[in-house]
Amino acid sequence: MAISPLCLPGMVFAFCSAAIGRKATVEIKHGWTEPFIFWIADIRTSGDGKTPAMKALRTPFYDLQKNEEEHARKEQERYDALPKGKKEKAPKPKPARNYFLTGFTLEGIRDALAGHPTGGIIVTLNELSAFITGQNQYKTTGNDREAWLELFDGTPNKTVRAGGKNIWIDKSAVSLIGGIQPDVWRHIIHDKTILIHDETLFRMLCTFEFFSFYELTDEEWSQQHQKLWSDVIKKYLDGRII
Repeated sequence: MAISPLCLPGMVFAFCSAAIGRKATVEIKHGWTEPFIFWIADIRTSGDGKTPAMKALRTPFYDLQKNEEEHARKEQERYDALPKGKKEKAPKPKPARNYFLTGFTLEGIRDALAGHPTGGIIVTLNELSAFITGQNQYKTTGNDREAWLELFDGTPNKTVRAGGKNIWIDKSAVSLIGGIQPDVWRHIIHDKTILIHDETLFRMLCTFEFFSFYELTDEEWSQQHQKLWSDVIKKYLDGRII
């Protein structure tokens, strides 16, 4: 990939944090612990390679998700094929575990975390602006910023929608990666200053680069490199590194 490596460390932090989940925390000092959660903003113009690196690093999560979905589908088919008498006594199949998401709403996060063993999920967004502008999509007045901030802190939060619908999220470790264009980022800062005052944007680890040309060489992200990266992620998921 003929791209800058500047954004890669932040992405690696986010993916590894999602694999660790709540199996471990960082103790800043006695009585003060923080979960492994990173929100990454890759600020570059279109065509600078924001998406390919993110997708390459997401491959282990995609493979795990694909296997999980296939397993859940087969278990559901076995359950549906049971005679009525046996089906009433058999336990219902568990839904597929979620390793990554490509959308970010409180409802989606709640459903994805249901029964999750570690709370660790990575959200990958081609356009980070969708996360920022989508915070008010369920309300005509007010917003969900308090819930988003608590989600970043990994603390429990409960939101009540119109009609009494409850959204309860607990023990989460949701990391986020998204690309965004400089003009869009500038527009957000100018027109949504509340996101600065409530420190939403300060929770993001941002990298910014002007357009640069990177020569496409014979170097490549080979299967050997991919396997090494996948092994690291699987070790974090299994808790073998912690």
